[in-house]
Amino acid sequence: MSDRERNKELSIYYLANAGIYFTDGNTGLLIDGLFDAWPGFDGLPYELEEKIMKKEVPFQNLSHLFFTHEHLDHCSHEKLQQFSDGCPDIPVYRPSERNNLVISIPVTCRISVTGFSTRHLLDASPKIPHDLFLLDWEDSHFFISGDADPVSAAKQFPENLLESHAGQIDMAFINPFWLSLTPGRRFLEQLKPKRIFVYHLPLIAEDTMRYGEVLERGIKRCQGIRVEKAERFLQKIKML
Repeated sequence: MSDRERNKELSIYYLANAGIYFTDGNTGLLIDGLFDAWPGFDGLPYELEEKIMKKEVPFQNLSHLFFTHEHLDHCSHEKLQQFSDGCPDIPVYRPSERNNLVISIPVTCRISVTGFSTRHLLDASPKIPHDLFLLDWEDSHFFISGDADPVSAAKQFPENLLESHAGQIDMAFINPFWLSLTPGRRFLEQLKPKRIFVYHLPLIAEDTMRYGEVLERGIKRCQGIRVEKAERFLQKIKML
């Protein structure tokens, strides 16, 4: 069976910031998808918020919420509370202080999420709990960085999982620093994702940290891997 045939039922949508939605028509995982504006970054457009709250197309099969961490541009407590009030049976995963570095979260018998405790970008210490995710959806595999610091994450990622998933990752969703910093690029070279999707990019007019420049430098240094970047709200990402 070809990759196209195997993945034809899986749809992936990029919302904005680091919001990603995966659905196969039965199960729907929303990652970092209920958020507020942050200086320089978009808030969740009202029309998308309404679709999520009311579970309208394409969110009609939304069944699980995951958050890499609880900064407002990834997780709005107000929006999350509103959603949970209306859909109290939908489980929510938020990282918390824990002793174990790795946690496995079964979603269904064929879908699982593995969370890895990592430092947040620019944090000198783990001030806020943060996870990056490895999503296994049947025979498809996805790496989701959130705001994980690539320097510490590259050191902490379990070697057995890196070896078992090398060349098997259909798409890696990463912030631009994974391409611009040498440890991040080296990790991606080992992971060998088939595609890279760079997200969590600021508004061009408010790019005070020059994320755009960081990304362009990183793309030039990253050879041999297909790199795409977020373009618009509710962008549907085609599986190859």
